[in-house]
Amino acid sequence: MNTHASHLLASLSIFALSGCTFFQGIESTTNPVPPAPSAQEIISQAINTLYNVHSGSLVENFDLYLHRNTRASDHWTATIRENWRDQPAQSIADMHITLAVTDDDSASSTQGILNITSAKDANRTKFIKLNTVHFSGTDGHLLDTIVEQWLDQWFSLPENIQSIPQLSWYNSIIATIDNFKGLPKEQVVGSKYFRVQEAQEVQMSEEVAHQLTVSLDQEGIAAFLARVPADPLLSRLITSSTFEGRLYIGKNSHYLRKIDGTLQIQSPNDAAQKMVIQLRIEMNHINENVPVAIPSQHSPLPSALLDQAIENKVLE
Repeated sequence: MNTHASHLLASLSIFALSGCTFFQGIESTTNPVPPAPSAQEIISQAINTLYNVHSGSLVENFDLYLHRNTRASDHWTATIRENWRDQPAQSIADMHITLAVTDDDSASSTQGILNITSAKDANRTKFIKLNTVHFSGTDGHLLDTIVEQWLDQWFSLPENIQSIPQLSWYNSIIATIDNFKGLPKEQVVGSKYFRVQEAQEVQMSEEVAHQLTVSLDQEGIAAFLARVPADPLLSRLITSSTFEGRLYIGKNSHYLRKIDGTLQIQSPNDAAQKMVIQLRIEMNHINENVPVAIPSQHSPLPSALLDQAIENKVLE
């Protein structure tokens, strides 16, 4: 299974579905019509079809509030447009990010606007280019001056970037996704992830789609996680999560076209710590020959650039 389809599958493993009847079969004594698939069958078909997705485009929108304690919270927004393909395994993404990071010890904060391009080649090497970056707030102008020297240059990310303490959460997610990809297909497709409150058909630009209004099925999630070699902390975060939203699945293609809703992750250790994410993820141009350009010239990521991001709490 390709990495991007795995990301969608990993997102599905965070949410939940229990089966309900989507439409009642229409009986006819002369021309019997097979019963319409249940919501669970629709989701299972979509997951099964993801295994046959080998290229496409993702449009991802995130609006994230991170409440670190009763005094401080951070606000991030991100719009990401990404093309990927499996043969050869490559991807390129344009990202527009805004951030407002508060200081735990004072009322000061750092705001930022970043336009970034990232890429990944067949050797799993990751690259990044800072197109425009602007910071404001406490020492924001100083940070701008420091970062300016690295604009419009491609840098390769170090292989051990996941070992950076501030990125431990990222390391846990990536490890879980890698474990997820190794699970038997039947186990992934046959698991239940959602409860369905409403089901209807809607016209999308590509085709008619099943629109399923869903919430988490914690029992289904717990049963699935019991079979997944996931990071214990990540498992606890998932089981303390809620999601309310919609899935859009192609009626004829069975492609998972869009996920749209609100995900809330509550810290199992501190009631004041939680993450609230408004998200919308769309997959388009499925199995089409989408353009991907990998940088031919690049330099190692300067350690000073990473140090500045950590020092200014951008990575915390």
